[in-house]
Amino acid sequence: MNLIEDQWMPVRRKDGSRDWIAPDRLSNPDIVVFDADRADFNGALMQFAIGLLQTTAAVESSTTWRQHLASPPDAQTLRDWFAPVAEAFNLDGDGPRFMQDAALATETSALNPVSALLIESPGVSAKF
Repeated sequence: MNLIEDQWMPVRRKDGSRDWIAPDRLSNPDIVVFDADRADFNGALMQFAIGLLQTTAAVESSTTWRQHLASPPDAQTLRDWFAPVAEAFNLDGDGPRFMQDAALATETSALNPVSALLIESPGVSAKF
């Protein structure tokens, strides 16, 4: 899976339907909001999209930003912007992948469940 090329972002369309898109479809005017099952996930999707655009968009001035706001780039333009960094967003493969720390210990005792990342998850000092 690749976070740039694959359809993984849940969105709601104007007609109320839910769809899954790749980031290059974000400027589609039919898309009105991110539609993850949790509000904090929607916030993370927004932050991901903003960071991706800020990192890859070839925008030299505030005038150009205003032009893109008035007339958003099409899917092909977004694909062209994202292409140079797409390989860094592969989730599958040998060795550490996107957002993985190669320096972490590999002992079983050092592993934490994915649920530990969620806001309602108790911390290490919680008493049961």
